[in-house]
Amino acid sequence: MARLNHTMRRGAVYVWRRRLPAGHPSYRGRYVQISLRTKELSTAEVLGPLVNTAFNDIIKPMLTEAITLEDVKTYLDSVVQTHLAQIDAARWAEAPPDSSRKWRERWMQDRAHAYALRLLSSRGPHAELMPEDMDHLRAQGFQPGDMALVAAALFQFSEQYWQKNAYPDPRETLKTDQITPQDHDRLRSTALKGAAIALERRDRRALESTPLSPPAPPTELQPAQATQPEPRPTPTTGRFSATILDVVDRLDQEEKSALTKTKRNPKSQADTARQRRT
Repeated sequence: MARLNHTMRRGAVYVWRRRLPAGHPSYRGRYVQISLRTKELSTAEVLGPLVNTAFNDIIKPMLTEAITLEDVKTYLDSVVQTHLAQIDAARWAEAPPDSSRKWRERWMQDRAHAYALRLLSSRGPHAELMPEDMDHLRAQGFQPGDMALVAAALFQFSEQYWQKNAYPDPRETLKTDQITPQDHDRLRSTALKGAAIALERRDRRALESTPLSPPAPPTELQPAQATQPEPRPTPTTGRFSATILDVVDRLDQEEKSALTKTKRNPKSQADTARQRRT
């Protein structure tokens, strides 16, 4: 019986039974048992290895399955909203600064924390300030004392990098226990990024320049409501329009032709035309 792999006899038939690997939290302490439906040892010796091979093929991708990109986005949004609420509560409770210098110290402290969290998110717990980082900070208005704040924040947050309670639990946010240790490492980096984003959104200087209410956009007429230009009246001459005068001129020509045929007095012809015009 020792030569059978995960195969044993239960009652009159042989079964295949194996513990689930401990690589996934939801698998801990669980077993899978399948009846081979045979009483013959020779048949169990053939079926047992086949079931074992199929089990290995199925369980391997399940142990290495990573969370989806949509899960990472959901967790990031949750972390950002959590930190925004914490920042707003802390700002509401803090005392007003007694000088502009004190206000700048708070502002640069927040900026230093945000920059340090960004570096830890992308470079891991051993992130350090490099010369290129200092050039970038100098271009952003950081003075040597402000850069020291960044270095101190890097040391502080790197000490908390592996603490489980330092960041929101992804199992509560994603509503699942199917999170591998590799997924936890990936989400820890996402949590650091979310904390940095929250600080950047609550930048003290940016909030000062934000208008209380945006100006109302100018109203535009819809195509159906656009005002159509009114037609301009046709210019007239005297008391009559140009169309009437054309008709009168045409009648004058016809009268002249008739007089020419009957040889009527031209003076009477002119009087008739004058009467028609008036």
